[in-house]
Amino acid sequence: MSDEFDGLDATEKAAIGAALNRCRALAAKIANELRNKRPEYFVDKSRLADIHACLERAADVLSTVKGSHARH
Repeated sequence: MSDEFDGLDATEKAAIGAALNRCRALAAKIANELRNKRPEYFVDKSRLADIHACLERAADVLSTVKGSHARH
């Protein structure tokens, strides 16, 4: 763990853990929803482009997290 994380109190650590768990749950929900979508669902190309842009932004933010190795 980082020194910065170690310096937090128990409430702050719990809040970070809870937020991370919510992010994981949302990522899993998105993955499941996309897995079940057929190409016909994305006839509106702007809808698919919006989803892609949001996922790219999320991946970019994740890659900036200290110690993250997540990159395209």
